Amino acid sequence: MRDGYERAIRWTLTHRLKFLGLLGVFLLFTAGLAWARVKFVLFPPGLIDEFFVMVDMPRGTALSSTRKALEAVEAAVMKLPASDLKAVTGVVGQKGYEETVRLGTHYAQVRVFLTPEESRTRKTAAVVAALRAELASVPGAERVLFDEVRPGPPVGKAVQVRVRGRDTALIGRVADELKAVLNGIDGVKDIQDSREGGKDQLRLRIDEREALFAGLDYQRLGQSLFYAVDGSRVTEIQRPNEEVRVRVRLQPSSRADTAQLLGLDVENPQGRQVRLGRVARFEEAEGPAFIAHYNFRPVVSVAADVDLAKVTSREANARVRKMFADAAERFPGVELIYGGEEEQTEESMTSLFRSFGVALLLDFVILAALFKSYVQPFIILTSIPIGLMGVVYALILHGAPASFMALLGVVAMTGVVINNAIVLIDLVNTKRDEGLDPVEACVQAGVQRLRAIGASSITTLLGLFPSAYGFGGYEPFVAPMTLTLAWGLTFAMPMTLFLVPAVYVFVDDLRRWGGRLGARLRKPQPSAGRGVPEPAEKS
Repeated sequence: MRDGYERAIRWTLTHRLKFLGLLGVFLLFTAGLAWARVKFVLFPPGLIDEFFVMVDMPRGTALSSTRKALEAVEAAVMKLPASDLKAVTGVVGQKGYEETVRLGTHYAQVRVFLTPEESRTRKTAAVVAALRAELASVPGAERVLFDEVRPGPPVGKAVQVRVRGRDTALIGRVADELKAVLNGIDGVKDIQDSREGGKDQLRLRIDEREALFAGLDYQRLGQSLFYAVDGSRVTEIQRPNEEVRVRVRLQPSSRADTAQLLGLDVENPQGRQVRLGRVARFEEAEGPAFIAHYNFRPVVSVAADVDLAKVTSREANARVRKMFADAAERFPGVELIYGGEEEQTEESMTSLFRSFGVALLLDFVILAALFKSYVQPFIILTSIPIGLMGVVYALILHGAPASFMALLGVVAMTGVVINNAIVLIDLVNTKRDEGLDPVEACVQAGVQRLRAIGASSITTLLGLFPSAYGFGGYEPFVAPMTLTLAWGLTFAMPMTLFLVPAVYVFVDDLRRWGGRLGARLRKPQPSAGRGVPEPAEKS
C-alpha cells in the first residue's frame, strides 16, 4: 500500500498543475450540484409519531352536530391497523394546542398517537395522506386540517407572515391576497389565519343625524343597551348566611330578539323617551376570535405548512417575498413581517455562519503561530473544501436536506480534517530542514504519515457511522450531524494526502517564480549605445 501511494503521490506532484486544475473543476461542479439539488430545511421532521386532525364546522353549529363530525373522523382513524395506531383522543369545542388553541362550538379535533415510526411499515406521511384523502368530505364540515407534531426544537409554522398596519380592513384584504398566493404554490397546505374562530355578532349601527335630532349620543345609547342585555345591579338582600345581589335585565328570549331590543325606550337629556329603533339598527357580522397587536398596531397572522417532497419552507417564503416585493407601494401603511421557520432560519444561520467564521479565524491564528508562517495555514485549510464535497454528495445520495444539525456537523468537520494536514505539513517542514527539495520532502512525509493518518481517520469513522445509520438505534435529531461529519472526513482523509502536498509544492513554485521575477526586475539594464570601456594595456 505504501509503495502504491508513493507512486501515486510522485505522479501527482509531477503533474500538479493538471491535478489542481481537475480538482478545481470538480469542486466547481460540486458547488453547482449543491445549489441545484440540496434543499435547506432548518429542522427536518424526523420521526413523527403524533398528529392532530382538526375539523371546522360552520359558525353557530351546535355541539351535537360538531360531535357527529368528530365521530366520523374518529371512525376513519380507528380503521388504521393495530400495528400503526397506538391511541386516539377527541375533543369537541376546541382545536389547536398551546398558543394556537381556539374555542367554539363549531370546532373539534382528534389527536392521533402512532406506534414508533421505525417499527412501522408505513411512514407517518403516508398515513396522513391516506386519512386526508378519506376525510376530504366529512358531512357538514367546512374543512379538515392536519397538523403533524414534529420532534426537536420548535421552529413555528413553515410559512408565517404577520400583516401589520393601522387600517384593519386593508390588512384583512392583504391577508386574503396572501392566502390566495400561498394557495397557488404547489406543496403548500393547511393555510389559515388568525381571524378564524370568531363568532357571529350583532352590531348596533347608529344613524348620527337622527340621534342628533333626538338629543342622544353614543354613550347614552350604548349604556341603555348594555343595561338591557347585561343588566344592572340594583340592590343587595342580606340573609343570615349569604348576601344576594339583585341584577335587573331583560328575559333571555327578549335579549335574543332584535325587534324587542329596537323597541326599547332611551331617555334623552331633556327627559323624553326615544325609541331605539328610530335612531339605530342591528346588523349581523363576524366578530374576531381576538384582537391581536404587534408593536402596538393591529396585525393578522397568516400561516401554512408545506409538503417537503414538493417545496421547502425557504422556497415558499422566497416566492411570497417576490410576489409582495412591492407591497409598500401597493398597500401604503401595511408591513409584512416574516416569522415562523423563516425567522428562526435567518437567526440560526446568522449565528452558525458567525461561529464558522470565528472557528476558521482561530484555526488560522493558531496555525500561523505554530508554523510561524502566514502561507502554510492556507495550505492546511485547503482540506476543508474537500470535506465539503463529501458533505454535498452525502446529502444528495441520502436524499437529506441541509439542516441546522447537518451544518453543525460541517463546523465540527473543519476541526477534524485539518488535523491530518497539520501532521503532514509538520513532517514536510522537518524534511525541508534536513535539506530535501519540496517534492521529495512531500513524498517522504506522505509515505511516513500514511499509516497514522489512515488509522486515526478510520477509527473516527468507526465511531461515527453507527450513529449516522442507526446501528443499534436511530436518532433523527443527531443523525444529520454525524452523517455530514463522517462523509466529510471520508472524502477529506485520502484527498488530504494528495491535495496538501500538491498545494505545498505549487506554492513553493510560485515563491521561486516570484523570486526569479523580482531578481530580474532588480537587475540593472545597460544604456543603449553605451558600452563598457575596456581596460588600458600595460606597456
